[in-house]
Amino acid sequence: MKTAVRGDALTFRGNPFREAERDCLVHQRDALVVMENGRIAAWGPAAELLPSLRPDVRIDHYPDHLILPGFIDCHVHYPQTEMMAAFGEQLLDWLNHYTFVTEQGFADEGHAREVAQVFLDEQLRNGVTTGCVFGTVHAASVDALFEEAASRDLRILAGKVCMDRNAPAALLDTPLAAYEASRALIERWHGKGRAEYVITPRFAPTSSHGQLEMLGALAAEFPDIAIQSHISENLDEIAWVKQLFPGCRDYAGVYQRYGLLRRRAIYGHGIHLSEAELEMLHDSGASLAHCPTSNFFLGSGSAGPAPLRRGRQAGEAGPGHRPGRRHQLLDAADDERRLYGVADPRQAVDRRPGLLLGHPRRSRGAGHRGQGGQHRARHGGRPGGAGPAFDAAAGFPHALCPRPVRSAIRADDAGR
Repeated sequence: MKTAVRGDALTFRGNPFREAERDCLVHQRDALVVMENGRIAAWGPAAELLPSLRPDVRIDHYPDHLILPGFIDCHVHYPQTEMMAAFGEQLLDWLNHYTFVTEQGFADEGHAREVAQVFLDEQLRNGVTTGCVFGTVHAASVDALFEEAASRDLRILAGKVCMDRNAPAALLDTPLAAYEASRALIERWHGKGRAEYVITPRFAPTSSHGQLEMLGALAAEFPDIAIQSHISENLDEIAWVKQLFPGCRDYAGVYQRYGLLRRRAIYGHGIHLSEAELEMLHDSGASLAHCPTSNFFLGSGSAGPAPLRRGRQAGEAGPGHRPGRRHQLLDAADDERRLYGVADPRQAVDRRPGLLLGHPRRSRGAGHRGQGGQHRARHGGRPGGAGPAFDAAAGFPHALCPRPVRSAIRADDAGR
């Protein structure tokens, strides 16, 4: 059965951080998106496509809205949903006073499922249809998230957090336990439907040399699987890493040493990276997840868009850690624009290029598996604001949803 949606569409064709905006941004007035049997069959100017449709095709018309693909959130902690906006002065205090306390509750699978439901509904309500997500140390937290995501037809990349030191005993595993639990989750979930597993050391200070070695070995066994962690978010954190890993030149060098820098490795924050570290990440194919709201909220610092203009790979994250105010990725783009514009007007990020950070052309760290195929779609009603949003997994039509969606059309492009 065919259905269609009609309205203006916003499209990116290039990278406005490095190319003229007029060559990158396309506003297609009165566009039409046609779906058939769960696939996006065609899209383009409504005047060109309407004559080819039968009279019985249902067309949902949004004349005052934009048709946009969903956001990709490259870095988000779903267990922190219930502690959103908790303030802890600085990163390390915030982890100890709030985060680790909250995450211990995820030993209860029922609690994990309840939070996963709220998290995913909020993500979708805010136009986020693909996410790279941290669970907790508990494997059940990942099972609950993947199961709930499958019931909503959302594309989720997620992993069990691995920590064997410098955290409460209730949240610690061991090098072998982290390896075995992660491997079991890979076998259970990776490539099943729209689920992808992500190897997830929390950050270098909470993993021993032995654990990082085991996770590096796991990454070598599964070269197509994504990796996620944190890097250079806070100055005290960086000094701590130097104490814990004296044999490594810098923070990025820790991950490089253990084979955790590569394509589809996504590192959150990266505020205080040196030029040498930026080059190391770039050469390895790793990506940075930019988290301006979290950086601002915890006073961690700011990382402007200059690395993007020099060709570094980055994507947008929403609040990242849950000190952020809510799930809205557009707020993150706005915070980015305001923060850097105040610090240096020359570094101000226009909202339109800023949107690209949460868009498939920039969010390549959460890149796609699989073989060629058509765009898959489903059109379902959603309460609230901005009009239909396409799943950004399809890269179609290359733009972003700015407000809570009225309806969502989920699409999957297995060919990217």
